[in-house]
Amino acid sequence: IKPKHDEINSRFLSLQMGMPFIKHQADKRIKGIGVPDLHLNQIKDFDILCPRREDQEKYVDFAHKVEEAKKPIQESLNRLQTLKASLMQEYFS
Repeated sequence: IKPKHDEINSRFLSLQMGMPFIKHQADKRIKGIGVPDLHLNQIKDFDILCPRREDQEKYVDFAHKVEEAKKPIQESLNRLQTLKASLMQEYFS
């Protein structure tokens, strides 16, 4: 997929491609069961949000900040999971 860089931010497009409304469009166009087939010309016809470039940049920055904020929380959850497993091992062994 090669976006028109003067119209859409590549990172914004990447984030859009992960949205449920894009997956729904892909699911409607996929042909085949064993090895699903989706052609580039079908992807080209997807309806995507394309706000002003400035708003795209703001969205990308916001999404990046959200991902960064999630990292310490995920690390904390991982440590808690490790601690739980350790305590379970200690108490039930």
